[in-house]
Amino acid sequence: MPPSKLVPGLSRRAVLGASLGALASAVASRPARAAGGPRVPKNLIWMFANGGWDVTYCMDPKPGNPNIEGPEWDAAPNEANRVNVVETHGGHDIMVNQASRKAVTDFFDTFGPQTLVINGIWTGSIVHEGCRMRILTGNSLATVPDLPTQIGFRNGAALPLGSIDMSGLGYSGKYASSTGRIGARSQLAALVDRGSVFQPDPSAGYSLPLFSPDQVTGMQAKIDQYLLNRGGQLQGSGWSDAGWNDQRIADLRESIDRRARLRLQGELLASDGTPGDTGLVVGTEATLASQTAIAVELLAGDICSSVMISDIDSWDTHDINALQNDRYQNFFTRLALLVDQLTKTPAPDGSGMLIDNTMVVVASEMTRTPKHNWKGGKDHWAHTSMLLLGAGIDGGRKIGATDDFLESVPMDYDTGEPDFGVGTSAPLMKYDNLAAGILEAFDIDPAEIYPTIEPLRALKA
Repeated sequence: MPPSKLVPGLSRRAVLGASLGALASAVASRPARAAGGPRVPKNLIWMFANGGWDVTYCMDPKPGNPNIEGPEWDAAPNEANRVNVVETHGGHDIMVNQASRKAVTDFFDTFGPQTLVINGIWTGSIVHEGCRMRILTGNSLATVPDLPTQIGFRNGAALPLGSIDMSGLGYSGKYASSTGRIGARSQLAALVDRGSVFQPDPSAGYSLPLFSPDQVTGMQAKIDQYLLNRGGQLQGSGWSDAGWNDQRIADLRESIDRRARLRLQGELLASDGTPGDTGLVVGTEATLASQTAIAVELLAGDICSSVMISDIDSWDTHDINALQNDRYQNFFTRLALLVDQLTKTPAPDGSGMLIDNTMVVVASEMTRTPKHNWKGGKDHWAHTSMLLLGAGIDGGRKIGATDDFLESVPMDYDTGEPDFGVGTSAPLMKYDNLAAGILEAFDIDPAEIYPTIEPLRALKA
């Protein structure tokens, strides 16, 4: 049972803050502002629009282009009030529709000066899994950890978890022991709330748990200690290979320790059922609303350093591309609330507000084709856009571009300026350059994961 259920009158944050007192002294201090540049971030929130957004609806408008059918093609003839027009909001030229996507306009009006828009990111694939893997990991191999996991591993070593994935889309790779995944039905909430158990179908003839360690006698602690001791005996023994096997044992021992710390300080993941409670209800899918609320609380409570969240509504509009209107409206409503909460929530070390040491990355794995298919939808296109704001980002700018066929244009990695010149020697802005650039913005050397990749340094230019 979460502590907030046991102490009447105490808020969830108050209980969490008290339980984290002993941990606070072990947490590394937040990085200072880099000389001549934006503050080096400590935390990351990665917000994913899963399925492939149509960038012509917002970040990369192409009105009047005969090669590209933008959102104006999706408006019904009798919907004269649903006007799509390019306007400047918060310093950005974006495609707006006040009737269908007002949340987009509101977001840029409020947070546009803090936001960096990157257009023309080449994904190298038109397959969901392939594009998602490249955008999240900067690589085409599923064994490479995604960026939230990499950053959480390095910046959240002293926390219960380095990173938490609420999206179910991540790639933990060799850093699996430092990350936690909520699960499709909020299984991680069950780990921290001992009163929550997933039961089998009634026809199974049994109930769970099949075995419960006696907490009065400290049986669970004894089991954990046995596993830690046994792992220690195996490491360095004749069975050891000083390589893969030893690493797996080390991961097991670390995961036991992190599980204990998470159970002690992770009550935010469990819901007590009261109105306004932002915890996850075990057995239910985590909505974007609950994910964004919990993401802020997790960082505020020093539970982890990195969080990945995702829209549960698919953006894969093969049949009806006009559904992009609803996706943008709902998604940007939640994005604005997320950033607003980050600006109002104090950082746990008292250095300012969370937004001062948190980078927010907003991405999708691809965009939609320039023109509609025969069903009125749009298919996959190997180019996309991304929004970044917060610590480490010089906002109020748009870098990169696509051409008149919605294909990526070469870019100067230092300035972000697109190069439309014929026969230019400038490179395309690819997923791996972007990944390396994000790590550099966190003051993390990308050479370990991307040894031959030139980083996009225009994020903080």
